[in-house]
Amino acid sequence: MVRQFYYDLYRNINQGQRKSSLKAKNFFTRVSYRLIKSKRKGSFHQNCLNLCLNQSKIMQKSNFKEWTLDKIDDTFGLKQIHNSSILAELLAFEHQPDAYETRYLSYLSQNYATLGGDDWNEVELENKLISPVIVFSDIANEKYSYFLERELTATIGDYELTGRVDGMIASGYRNPKVPYFCLNEYKRQTDPNGDPRGQALIAMLVAQRLNDNKKPIFGSYVIGRDWFFMTLVNNEYAISKDFSCVGAEIFDIYRILKGLKVQIGKLI
Repeated sequence: MVRQFYYDLYRNINQGQRKSSLKAKNFFTRVSYRLIKSKRKGSFHQNCLNLCLNQSKIMQKSNFKEWTLDKIDDTFGLKQIHNSSILAELLAFEHQPDAYETRYLSYLSQNYATLGGDDWNEVELENKLISPVIVFSDIANEKYSYFLERELTATIGDYELTGRVDGMIASGYRNPKVPYFCLNEYKRQTDPNGDPRGQALIAMLVAQRLNDNKKPIFGSYVIGRDWFFMTLVNNEYAISKDFSCVGAEIFDIYRILKGLKVQIGKLI
């Protein structure tokens, strides 16, 4: 009877180790409870219990692409708010473009509208619109800069979160150090795969952990022609209305990016 108990346990442990991280953690938690409840003694029994307790603490590795707003809210206790003073301040920043800025921004906007922008893939959207607007906003200097396709990783709770961020403004000259702003996703207007809101927010949450302070984190996600801006303060996040790069709102996007430079200056 005792021998059969441990035989079954050993077989189940081997099966549990082949499960995905989340299923394995739940499995070993149940087995640990069973071992404790059995009240058996002996070094072998204790070794089995220790193994299961350790396995029940398996860190769950997760990519940014797996996250949605609902999953983030439920897992990390975040809450979306609709009145954020930090976001309102960012969106209200004033900048009057000069003649050169007006010509260049109008050129980018017209190119998107007349040269098939809604059907550009992610790389085309990045190279032809997003990066030119961000770089033109003069947001980089020797203290912080705009980086593309860089990895972010942090452990939060039981999750080891990692992902490649499409765009990031972070301290650092050659390589990013402390992120202040995360941008996702370069999606076509006609084919928005995944959840760019969730992917942007989870990157912002990792950035918040890496900053290790209570200062706000800024973000944005782009779906084709539409830009959205985000803020994360403690466990509350806010999302702006959409701003279209086609027409006069491209000047709003540029103005807000100018305001972002001011906000990042406050964080340093």
